[in-house]
Amino acid sequence: MRQNKICQSLTFALLLLSCINCTPDTVSISLKISELDYLIIPTKYGSSQCEVNLLPLIDYCSNVITQPANNCGATLIGENSFVGGKQYIAKFQLGKVETNLNFTNPDVKSSFYREKALCFGEIFNPSQDNVVEELYQQGIIKEQKFYVQVNSTNATLGVIGSIEIGSPNLSLIKRGSKLVNLKHYSQNSAYSTPSNRSLKYGKLPLNYGDLVTFDLLSPYIKIGIFAVNSIIQQLQEEGIGYQYHYGTINEDYLFNVDSIEKLQNISLNVIAQDETPFTITIKPQDYTRKLQNGKYQVLLYPLMYNIQINLGYSILQSYYVGFDLATQSYIITEKSEINVDQF
Repeated sequence: MRQNKICQSLTFALLLLSCINCTPDTVSISLKISELDYLIIPTKYGSSQCEVNLLPLIDYCSNVITQPANNCGATLIGENSFVGGKQYIAKFQLGKVETNLNFTNPDVKSSFYREKALCFGEIFNPSQDNVVEELYQQGIIKEQKFYVQVNSTNATLGVIGSIEIGSPNLSLIKRGSKLVNLKHYSQNSAYSTPSNRSLKYGKLPLNYGDLVTFDLLSPYIKIGIFAVNSIIQQLQEEGIGYQYHYGTINEDYLFNVDSIEKLQNISLNVIAQDETPFTITIKPQDYTRKLQNGKYQVLLYPLMYNIQINLGYSILQSYYVGFDLATQSYIITEKSEINVDQF
């Protein structure tokens, strides 16, 4: 009996030791918000462990860091013709995982000059460096997908969300909900999904939106200017105090309300792969944020064309959204209302 117990204990110990080197299915990275309202990935790289904030780019991109890469202990491996600059390899700290990634230091004449970013977007050139593809090729993740969530749009809170590369964090999914694969919008090569012009403010139909995209570089929900005007007219009719001035985001654009008490939900349908509609409902507390003066900033911005709805990261407070690199399509589910502190 004693010998059996010893054997069982040794077996368990060996399993624990073997799992120290087990390959994780997920690389979880913390997210913060920059001064310009972008989501950013705070990380360290190179043998010098240089600190850097990287944008998570999902469109035309490659891994780039515009700064003297060799000073951080990165190794020069050649030239990158896609970016236009010297290409390096270095150790990056991605959450709890440390791994080698390729990146380019763009030349002054490069269109990527001044950027600091990790690429999560479409791969259409063999010279592109993409963090999802590199982690997959190294065997660190099993699927070329990533999932994004935020808990707040308040930059002063520090870490406000996470990106899970590989597999989703199932604890972030609302009980009773499931991951839904959305259809890819056939007329667009990048991440996108079709809608059916079902956009509403409360019960007010806005008859807008054939195409929906998610944006990690802005909290704003961008819709047609006539749809925004209809919402403003509704505010007037309901006696809701507001201030509005059209302009450029982060410069002179202004849309504030005195209170969110009477604001309505904004809703729209996106289309699942099985052709059924999935309804996204955006609550007032998700498309506004409180200002120091007690008023509320409305995170809606008017577009001058009438086809696209661009959903900023503010909606990721209520939805957990995945991105499938291979198909350039989305995966979506309702997010758990419990804020997760481990990120």
